[in-house]
Amino acid sequence: MDRVLLERARSAHQASMADHHGRHPELAATAGPLARICHEPSLEEQINSIGNDLLFAIGLELLHRARRRG
Repeated sequence: MDRVLLERARSAHQASMADHHGRHPELAATAGPLARICHEPSLEEQINSIGNDLLFAIGLELLHRARRRG
């Protein structure tokens, strides 16, 4: 793992989270009976999921890198 990989994973995660938080009210409004599980995560929930989110983003970047190499 190198600095470039970590920066790409970080950027991808920040962009996806910003998109999700921006669209959350619309998604929750159209969720119908599932609206109760579409709550905005609390700060504690966000902090608790950061490790998983980072590993997921790194995994996606590694897959992308492997596919580019062929």
